[in-house]
Amino acid sequence: MPRCRAISVPLALLVLVGLGACGSLPKNTNPAPSGETYPTMPTFTVPPPSVAYTSPFATELSTLPATEQTIPTLSAPAAQTTTKPPAPPTTARVITTKPSTKPTTTKPPVPATTTAPPVIAGYRIVWAQKEILRLSNIERDKAGLLPLTMGSDSLQSAANTRAREASVRWGHTRPNGLGFVSVFTQYFVLYQGAGENLSKVHEQPEQIVAAWMASPTHKANILNPKYEEVCMGFYRAENGAAYWAQLFLQPI
Repeated sequence: MPRCRAISVPLALLVLVGLGACGSLPKNTNPAPSGETYPTMPTFTVPPPSVAYTSPFATELSTLPATEQTIPTLSAPAAQTTTKPPAPPTTARVITTKPSTKPTTTKPPVPATTTAPPVIAGYRIVWAQKEILRLSNIERDKAGLLPLTMGSDSLQSAANTRAREASVRWGHTRPNGLGFVSVFTQYFVLYQGAGENLSKVHEQPEQIVAAWMASPTHKANILNPKYEEVCMGFYRAENGAAYWAQLFLQPI
């Protein structure tokens, strides 16, 4: 911090300095009255200009530390910059949208020859299908063959179609003129071998299987060791006749 100190300067020194600035006092040019004489004015000698005056403030300031000789310059504080923290990494939240409707399954086209659905009760059809399968496996077991298993839904649809078509055109040729094996392609059923048994006379499972076993061609299908799957289709015609179609499948 700068210091302030009062200095007393002698009055005589101030007078001398004033005289040095103004020069010498002028002499009195008026003659003295007669009989009187003026005293001679003393002559003051002014120090030559070359004599430098050293102020006691210079000595006083020279003794101060270097840090106190200079008045510090006040400056406005530098603006502080605030660094914002980096934004957290965004995590793209995955949003799963449930389908508004159930996935659509392309159903196989219904042949044009389809007329009326079966009038037999559903539980009766299922029971009859399982019973025909059970009786057929009994005959296979007698021949030392492995039992057949119920095929897929696609194979079941193909059997139902063949039962309906049999009411329109009896035999192993379809109403469109193609062989019965084309129904496998229609329902996207892959096969290596296939067989078909039809019935339109009997309604009871025991009567149906007994009639098939009495026919060499139908019996050959039931006892074919290559077949592994089977499905039974049923259709009740408008005249009341019951049509059954038994499809055998040797998978690829």
